[in-house]
Amino acid sequence: MNPCKAPELDQIVAAAARRGIEVGFNTHGTLLTRERSTRLIDAGVDWIHVSLDGATADTYATIRRGGRLETVLANIRDLMVL
Repeated sequence: MNPCKAPELDQIVAAAARRGIEVGFNTHGTLLTRERSTRLIDAGVDWIHVSLDGATADTYATIRRGGRLETVLANIRDLMVL
């Protein structure tokens, strides 16, 4: 089972980018793995805005139930080096 809420997002980004459309989106970053980020960059995404639900792990977990701030921060770090 694919945990991604929009499994065809990279194809959508690529189709828009081929038409010269600036493409970006907002995300909470939980599913923005290195593999996913690489596919989106390769598809031509122009920008990604990551919204954090809290500045500490406890606050984050309280607001985003089941979420882990460290996972999101690791995903952001990976995205920045790609």
